[in-house]
Order: sequence, then C-alpha cells, then structure tokens
Amino acid sequence: MIRVQAPGKLYVAGEYAVVDPGGAAVLVAVDRYVTVDLHERADDGAGTVRSRQLATGGLAWVRERGDLVPTRPDPTAAPVLAAVRAADALALARGRRPRGYDLAVSSTLDAEDGRKLGLGSSAAVTVAAVRAVAALHGLDLSDLAVLKVALAAQVTHDPSGSGGDLAASAHGGWVRYTSPDRAAVAALVAAHGLPAAVERDWPGLGVAALPAPASVDLHVGWTGVPASSRRLVADALTPDDRSPAADRRDALRDLRTGSDRAVEALAAALRADDARRMLGAVRDARSALTAYGRRTGVVIETPALTALVDAAERAGGAGKSSGAGGGDCGIALLPAGHETGTMTAAWRDSGVQLLPLRVTAPAGQPTATDRERR
Repeated sequence: MIRVQAPGKLYVAGEYAVVDPGGAAVLVAVDRYVTVDLHERADDGAGTVRSRQLATGGLAWVRERGDLVPTRPDPTAAPVLAAVRAADALALARGRRPRGYDLAVSSTLDAEDGRKLGLGSSAAVTVAAVRAVAALHGLDLSDLAVLKVALAAQVTHDPSGSGGDLAASAHGGWVRYTSPDRAAVAALVAAHGLPAAVERDWPGLGVAALPAPASVDLHVGWTGVPASSRRLVADALTPDDRSPAADRRDALRDLRTGSDRAVEALAAALRADDARRMLGAVRDARSALTAYGRRTGVVIETPALTALVDAAERAGGAGKSSGAGGGDCGIALLPAGHETGTMTAAWRDSGVQLLPLRVTAPAGQPTATDRERR
C-alpha cells in the first residue's frame, strides 16, 4: 500500500487578485490533511476511488485507449479523477506500464458534522492523488512538478481556479504564489502533451517558500458557515445591470494594485520577521478586499468575519477574511505571546470558533519559480 497525505491551506493575502493571471498571494499549509491510500490491483485495466466526499461514495473506472473512464458519472469526483488521469498519463508517457489501482480518500479538512471549513479539500485531494499515483509508477516529481500536474488537472474541470491552494498543499509552510494564465496552460498541454508541458516555462507561475515568522502568531477562526469559493469568484467577475463589464474590469485592476502591493509588503515583512509591517500588510490586504466587495456587490466580509477582525484589532493584532469570504474562515495575526483569551471569547460571542491549526513545515524540496529553477 502507498499512503500519501496533503495538507489543507489558508489564504493570508491576495484573494480574488490571484485569480487574475500574474496575481500574487501569500498562503499557508495547515496541519489538517487529506489522506490517499493506494492499493495496486492485479487487473491493470480498472480501478476504483472511494471517498465520503463523493456523492455516490465511490466510483469505478476502466482503461480505454489510454484514458481512465468512469463507469458512471459523478461530478463530485472531478478533482480526484482529473488528478489520477493526469498523473497516470504522465507515467505512461514516461514509459511506465499501465497499472490498475484502488484509491481510498479520507479527510480531516471538514468539521465533524461534515460541514466544510474552507481549508481547500479539493486541492489537497488533487495533490495527494497526484503524489500517490506518481509513487506507484516510481516517478520522482519535484514539488514544482507536482504543482504543475495538479494545475493541469484542475484546469480540466475548474479553469477559473487560481492554483494557489494547490501550491500551498504541494509545497507546505508559508508560500508566496503567482498564478499562471490557465487558458495558456491548457493550450500548452494540448499542444505538447503533459510531460513536455511540465518541463516548460509557464508564464506567470511562481512559487517560493517564505520563512515562518517568530514575531507573530497565526490564529484561525471559523464562522460555521460554509461558502462556495467558485460561486463567489464567479459572482465577482460576472457583469450585471448594476455593474457592467467595464466596471468589473476596473474593480479588478484596482484590486490587483492594492492587493499585490500588500502581498509584496507581507512577503518582505515575513523575510525580515517584522511584526509591525506584517500587521500593516494584512490590514492593507483587507482594505483592498473589502473595497472590491463593495464595488462588485459580493459579500466577502460577513458580520461574523468583521467581528473576528475587530476582536483581533482590540487584542493588538490584525485580521481579515481568508479565501473568498462569505463565511468559512478568517485569520488573525497577533504579536507572538500576546494574550488571546479576550479575543477568542469575543469570537465565541459572535459565533466564531477558534480552530487549533498550525502551519506545516515546508514539503522538504526546493521551491522556485521556473526561472529560478534553471
């Protein structure tokens, strides 16, 4: 049996802006995981995927003309099936023999009652599945290669996804990420095939490890309200009578300006371990996001998230929503060692639950942009 774990993620800065090709974000990988157990089969022409997260509880696939084809449709299986297909295709293109296998997926990224926490379960299952299938075939993939295979898989079912959650799950720790043009990624894979595409430059893609700060502590609060990042992002980008296309483009341009500046300031502050500058950058990132929400009509910062931020500020720190907002989680940075009881009590009074999460260590392999890799 092969067992692979991939961590969940949280955005610290850069949401929505990172959806735009070249947009930047800072994320962390956290110590809740998706686990994939892979068992090889004697039959190389078939396999299964089992997971509580699938609508049907599991699916079977058969190998037809080099592709893995599900025996019945299940849209909820799109992330894991796309990941398995991509990694399998890469292995076959590199001369490995076809194999059959069964995947069992389990997760600690949701609440005990099944509600999602907003920790990137689709990304984590994608990364874990890519690593598991690659391990079966003896492929030695760098973190960057894993990210590229995962991104290529994601584009097939969610072309709007930035890939930031994949980068955090593949690399671990604190990560600065810039997103590639996903349409260009799809075209590159279509033109050259996945093996060649993995070895090429992907314009806009960048991922680099950031040092874990000693001068601040990261705290995470969950609102108890699951939110759909895909729907919220689509709502922000889709013109309507109140906000035509030109206005949406202007809003995104202004968000990019303010958010990218905040991300760069945060990355520099993390490298310097400067608590004051980190808190300022988080406040700037929040301001850029809330302004974008007002202009697009998307509720990014809910009343519960505002209460989370206000409590963090009263405690001497800074906070913001994490991810697309609309619920899910918020984050607070406080100077290291600061008393947190008053803040977390205020969170409880507002219906926000403290999540005992820690940032994972980096995955252990060098991280770099394509340009730095050479």
